[in-house]
Amino acid sequence: MKVLKSKSGITILFKPVPGKLVDIKHFVNCGCMDEHEPHEEGLCHALEHMYFAGTEERTWEDIVREFRLAGAESNAWTDYQYTAYGSLVPKSHWEEALAIQSDLIYNSTFPEDRWETVEKHAVINEILANNDEDYWYLEEMGYRSALGPSYHDPVGSVEAITKASVKDLRKFSDRYYRGRNIFLAVAGDLTPKEVLKAVNRVDQWTNKRPKKRVDPVTVYNAQPLHLKKEDMGQSLVMLIKPVKDFHTTKELVGSRIALGVLHDYLYREIRDIRGLCYDIEPDFFDDYPDYDYLHIITACEHKNLQTLIKEIVQALERFPRHGLTSNKIEEARMVYTREAMTGENDVEKVTNEMGNLYLQGRKTDPFDLAFHGAKNVSDALIKRVAKENFAGNMKLITVVDSACEKD
Repeated sequence: MKVLKSKSGITILFKPVPGKLVDIKHFVNCGCMDEHEPHEEGLCHALEHMYFAGTEERTWEDIVREFRLAGAESNAWTDYQYTAYGSLVPKSHWEEALAIQSDLIYNSTFPEDRWETVEKHAVINEILANNDEDYWYLEEMGYRSALGPSYHDPVGSVEAITKASVKDLRKFSDRYYRGRNIFLAVAGDLTPKEVLKAVNRVDQWTNKRPKKRVDPVTVYNAQPLHLKKEDMGQSLVMLIKPVKDFHTTKELVGSRIALGVLHDYLYREIRDIRGLCYDIEPDFFDDYPDYDYLHIITACEHKNLQTLIKEIVQALERFPRHGLTSNKIEEARMVYTREAMTGENDVEKVTNEMGNLYLQGRKTDPFDLAFHGAKNVSDALIKRVAKENFAGNMKLITVVDSACEKD
């Protein structure tokens, strides 16, 4: 990965990747963590919609048409720490897509009629659709209970979006969509010279000081949470616990390999041997400062809920002794390496990984990190990381059908 600077001063993360497609992403270091008040919940998500609503030179229809003429698949999403705007485009038309995307980032006009008649309702409907999705409900309510009022999902709340005006969106955008908060990631079969030439032609970045981020304060609540929801075909289960924030490269890579070992062990014990679920997914929620969180999510028939919970808890107790074998660690190490090899040739994954690492203050190539880290991390470190972070009590969240008796 190369870190370049345009004439205007914008940082460009670039990695040459052979192939016929180029991926272009503008990252904005602004996510739902920057929404500190209830009335702000979802403003980042709303901005993501409105940056496609029109610029000084292009209507929303022009934007759609020009992206399609370039063969580009344009998209955007809001995360906890950032918002990303991306275009996946044939190499022959990547400069056109870059020009359109740059226009959106620097010259959006936020037309009020578009917000009030179209995009506001689109955002609200997206929130409502998520509320209807059982697993989203499990995670949202679970993390709100575990982390307190400072946590909310990037999609936002219906109440805040209903009241939000274009003036509110402009004010929020002006705080964060500026200066060093904006950077660019490009991956494709290009040279640094070609990238700089194209960016210099269209970029309008200015070094305006963004509002300083104030990280949310979370106080972990380990009390169980039992929820009911109508028309649930299965009962849902999530367990959460805080884990160490992995600072060193070896700890970071070791934690991911250890997570792979845990996944394989739980899948074998809970799914393959006992048939209590279709799948079981341990993963890290690592978007908040200071702490990461381990969560385990699965689902089962209503009648098997208590048995499933009991078996997961017992499997976690057995894991340090029976699951962390050298053979299982080597299997997970090879899977981790293969996934890195697969991602290295996927331009969308490349820009995602470059952007994420840069936001963490890392300027190393994300795939070099994976390859070298996987080779250099010892079994002893992986076992230590797993034993320190995967053992102990976990907060339990269950969601059952409202027709079921409360456990």
